[in-house]
Amino acid sequence: MAFSLWNFSVVLIGYVIMLVAGHFIVESVVSRLWKRYLPSTERHVPLPAIVGTLDRCLFATSYLLGVKEFIAVWLAIKLAGQWSPTKTDVDRPLYYIFIIGHALSLTISVGTAIVIQNLVR
Repeated sequence: MAFSLWNFSVVLIGYVIMLVAGHFIVESVVSRLWKRYLPSTERHVPLPAIVGTLDRCLFATSYLLGVKEFIAVWLAIKLAGQWSPTKTDVDRPLYYIFIIGHALSLTISVGTAIVIQNLVR
């Protein structure tokens, strides 16, 4: 990928769209799931939103740089942090919402990276 104004613009616009649209898509889905399955549990929005934004940046960048293995490593680290041998049925909805939000972020970021890759000259 050679540096040109076109390529820079494609990458910049792609990332902005990915981050803004990705945030609203993931937030909308996770919020609805949270209200339905965990209505009495307090939800801390800012920190997960920041982590999700970081995830999308890392996923798209690693895909564009051809280091797709990083996505699997990052996912393993995040899942290991969420795993607990004492998970109860009460904890399961939270874990599933986490997985769904992560899958949406991954789909949005890799999809955007593929679009960017196809538009870059």
